[in-house]
Amino acid sequence: MSVRGVVPLHVVALGGNAICPPRGDLSLAIERTLVRDAVGELAVLAQRGVRLLIVHGNGP
Repeated sequence: MSVRGVVPLHVVALGGNAICPPRGDLSLAIERTLVRDAVGELAVLAQRGVRLLIVHGNGP
């Protein structure tokens, strides 16, 4: 809990640089795998009651 009982909101930018490997293959299959892995981690947080706002990153 935070100030006055308000649960903090965590903003997560997912896309662009967040899912683009620094080097290597950037095929659709690889991108889907990276997103699936990231979303799996976010799901764990959500199941613990963490408030998430997931937005698209603005990277390349």
